[in-house]
Amino acid sequence: MGSCCDCSSAVIAVVHALHPEQDFSDGDTEAEIIDLQPAVIIAARMFVSLLHRYRFSGELGLGPFEGLCGSEDDTSCLELGLEEMLEGGTRRYTLNTTYDAVCNVLTIVEEEKNHFTLELFQLVAAIAARNGFAIMTQSPFRAYHEALLRAAGGRGSDRHAALIRQVATALGSEDGTLQRDMDRKVEEKCAVEVVALFSLTARINHSCDPCAEVRSQEFVDCHIDLVAKRDILKGEEITISYINVGRTAGRGARDRTRRMRELRAKYLFDCDCALCSNTT
Repeated sequence: MGSCCDCSSAVIAVVHALHPEQDFSDGDTEAEIIDLQPAVIIAARMFVSLLHRYRFSGELGLGPFEGLCGSEDDTSCLELGLEEMLEGGTRRYTLNTTYDAVCNVLTIVEEEKNHFTLELFQLVAAIAARNGFAIMTQSPFRAYHEALLRAAGGRGSDRHAALIRQVATALGSEDGTLQRDMDRKVEEKCAVEVVALFSLTARINHSCDPCAEVRSQEFVDCHIDLVAKRDILKGEEITISYINVGRTAGRGARDRTRRMRELRAKYLFDCDCALCSNTT
């Protein structure tokens, strides 16, 4: 979808709307508290993309997001936006405040609001939540560390020992010793964690016993790769798992229940793949 001033303004408006209690004057940046609903952040960017498409070419509709699963009624089920308490103790989630904030920074006029409605914003938020991927890019630290090792003359050399002491001190070591887990901590800080909507990959159906998987961390970028897990027969549907199946990959009723619970909460559907249909 690209990036622009409108995208940045919309994202900041979303952060402020979802954190009305946050005082940004104390030096905190939006990025430091953006551990909130990434689907709403993506929705703001999607909304800007559709608005630009309309303003520059007069086109309406969902464009590249057409056909992706999601409904404006999914907001509460997916817990998107701000929580409200209704009469009788019922709770719901709403994006009203977020939508108003985005419209304000994008100077959306009344005529445009006939097309770019609250329902449309709720729809793209649901699409983002139900189709987004959380990925982590490869950390550049390992390659840096290997290059440092070569440039220093190899492990155990005096120069390498001196450089390691400098790195350890920079990481907070008081005695200049590189602790066992320091490399891992640096890698975690250097690796970029991303939530993104890949519109083609999002059209691949789920299976708890998939024939392919999505991989990241192969390169230092925000791309993903779709890799076969086994031989795929001619005409066979390519499937991936939307969840980390892990230890619940069995055919037993308990494993199936655990998978179903996560899929219902995150993606709002019951799985009928071969693994789930043939429980024992």
